[in-house]
Amino acid sequence: MAHGTHSLKFLEEKYKGEHNIETISLYLRLLDDTYPGMDVAAHGQWSDIAEYEIADGNGYVAGTGIELTGVTVEAIVAGDTVLKVTATNKSIEASGGSIPASKAAAIINATHTDNTVVAVVEYGATYI
Repeated sequence: MAHGTHSLKFLEEKYKGEHNIETISLYLRLLDDTYPGMDVAAHGQWSDIAEYEIADGNGYVAGTGIELTGVTVEAIVAGDTVLKVTATNKSIEASGGSIPASKAAAIINATHTDNTVVAVVEYGATYI
């Protein structure tokens, strides 16, 4: 199972009250197979990693990504306490060709002026 890693910028801003996960506009943007991996200190806003977004076309809209809706947060206490963030299932239907390979997805707060990177989920493999 893939796990997300939060950016330090998001965590700092969260503690300052700048993000409410259940009310902000969250977008999922797919990162290509050249993405070097999450650097929690250096990948704080979208402009830090935008160069790794997969190409626009064939059903995927680069620069926008996929809007996440129905976002909820739940604390789970079983061994380690974790926060489970869920959203309505989304899919991209390819049209006119294949959607490029992706090895990670960035979750962006599009409501924040910096387009803060909330987290990056690395799949552990590259998917086409």
